Amino acid sequence: MADCIMMRRGGGQYQGTLARQPARFTAQADNAGQIRLTWSWEEDPNRDSLLIVRRTDRFPQNPQDGTQVYQGTGTEKIDSSLVVGTVYYYRAFARNKDQKYQNAYCQAAATALPFRGLHYLNPGDVVKVLESGVEQEYLVVCHGYPQPDDGATLLLRRHIHSRRAMNSGGQNEYNGGAADSWLTGTFFSSLSEDVQAVVKSCSIPYTGGGSHVQGALERKVFLLSATEVGGGSLADMNLEGRALDLFLQDPEAQKALYNGAAQIWTTRSPKTGGANAFWALQTDGSMGEQVASRAAGIRPAFAVPSHKAGLNAQGVLIAE
Repeated sequence: MADCIMMRRGGGQYQGTLARQPARFTAQADNAGQIRLTWSWEEDPNRDSLLIVRRTDRFPQNPQDGTQVYQGTGTEKIDSSLVVGTVYYYRAFARNKDQKYQNAYCQAAATALPFRGLHYLNPGDVVKVLESGVEQEYLVVCHGYPQPDDGATLLLRRHIHSRRAMNSGGQNEYNGGAADSWLTGTFFSSLSEDVQAVVKSCSIPYTGGGSHVQGALERKVFLLSATEVGGGSLADMNLEGRALDLFLQDPEAQKALYNGAAQIWTTRSPKTGGANAFWALQTDGSMGEQVASRAAGIRPAFAVPSHKAGLNAQGVLIAE
C-alpha cells in the first residue's frame, strides 16, 4: 500500500486549470486475486472524473500507458481476476471539464494475494485452520492483539482441542506448566508450516503462581486470560489485559464443546487466593475455579498479522 505522491506539473501548451489529484490514493490486497483501490476528493470545481491505469512492470507514465481499470467519479474500485503473486502498479489521473488530465504523480502498488485478508472478517467469523493436516474451526476474537493498535488478528479454537492438566505438580503456575509446554511444543508444531512462519510472538499479560506477581510472557500460542474472556473482576482475580470483542459481543463464546458435549475450559489466570487453582469457564459459561492438577478443556489461541495471512477459496487460513 502506498500513499499518493504529488509533484509539480511540467510545462505544456494547455493554459486552463487542471483538476486536483485525489488524496490518499491507496492499493491494498483484498480478496483472492483482487486489489482494492481507494481515494478521497477535495472540493474542486474543475474536476470531471478520475482515470486509473495499471501496469505490471512499472508505474504508467501517462493516461495511455497501460490498462485502464477505472474511469468515474467514485472513491473506490476493486480490481479483480488478477494473477496471484504479481505486483500491480497503479497511477491515477484526474480529468478536468476540458477533458485534460492532471499528470502530477499519484500512484500506488500492491501484490495480488491468494487469500481474503483477515482484516475484512468480524469477531465471531469462522476460520479453518489445519492441525496435522485436518481442518479445525477457529473464531475471530478481535483485530489488534495484544494491543488495539497492533496489526494482528487473534484466533481462538472454536471447540476444545483436548483435556489436560494445567500443571501436573498441582501449582497454579502457567509458565512452563503442562498445558503451556504442550501448546508451545506439540500443538504449535501441528500447524501448517506457512502458518507457523507468520504466527506472531505476543507479550501476554501474566500472573505468576505462588506470589502471584504480575508481569508478561512472550508466547506464540497460549490460553486466554480470565479478563480477556469477559470474566469481569472477581475476588482473587488479577486484571490481565482487556475483555476482547468476541466475548463482549457474544457471551455464548464463553461456552465450548468437547466431543459434542459442553465442557469446562481453562484460562491461564491463577486464582490468587490460593496456590493450586486456575480460573476456568464452566459448562454454562460462568467463571469458576479449576484445580491445576485436574484435566480441563484447552482452547488454543494465537495471533497472525492481518496483512500476511487470510482465507483461501475454501475458507482455510493460509499465509503469503
